[in-house]
Amino acid sequence: MPIFIFLLGFYQLTEFMLCSSEYVNLWARIGFATYTFLPAVMYHMEMSLAGKKVRKEVYIFATLFSGLALIHPSFILGGGCNLLHVSIQSMIFNQNQYLMITYLAYYIIYPGIGFMAFTNTITKQECSSQLKHSTRIAILMLPIAILLGQFYFLYSLLTNVNQDVSWVTSSIIVAVTALIMTGIVCVPLLKRTGLFIWSMQFVLTSSIVTLLILYAIYPQFAYDYSSIYCQFALLYALTVIFLVRYTK
Repeated sequence: MPIFIFLLGFYQLTEFMLCSSEYVNLWARIGFATYTFLPAVMYHMEMSLAGKKVRKEVYIFATLFSGLALIHPSFILGGGCNLLHVSIQSMIFNQNQYLMITYLAYYIIYPGIGFMAFTNTITKQECSSQLKHSTRIAILMLPIAILLGQFYFLYSLLTNVNQDVSWVTSSIIVAVTALIMTGIVCVPLLKRTGLFIWSMQFVLTSSIVTLLILYAIYPQFAYDYSSIYCQFALLYALTVIFLVRYTK
């Protein structure tokens, strides 16, 4: 668990160095390699908490993509700093569809499997009692972090004049995301452990679907989202802290 917080912190350092030094290409590469290991570590943590076998090939994906970022001479195509996030264009996103699909599958599927395994284990263990408050918060943080990142991107998109942006499409996405957020607000009211877990699994799945829609519609989303996603690192840190309490 500490390694997860370390990776988040180190990634923030790479963003700072990218925006404050002349070595944009170097720090963009290191930053990509750093956050590429986050899904593997999260999956490992979730499966360990669930008492399930960890499939070690997850680290093969992380190592291959990180190695590509560090070694390939043309991996970073451009980069820049915005007010609260960085925007990096690499050879993976919107440049090579096969690499992008493989990377997104790795980034979504493994943490999703771990989340489902962990929450299902909790359901079996505590089906006869109410879930601890700290564990509820920990489970709640993951989809909230994803949704806040989506909201931040849409807000940035809609506040900039851009003739290519369809206000109808953006409005639909905002409305769907708002409905999901409304559902999250109601989730703490669910007392039964099984119902709470099912609701959180549904919310996480919905937020991932919304994420994929944004990737498909807005090319800029692929360049910005990794940085935006990590801006809410405090939520992940809180998740780890509360999960540590769960294991005691």
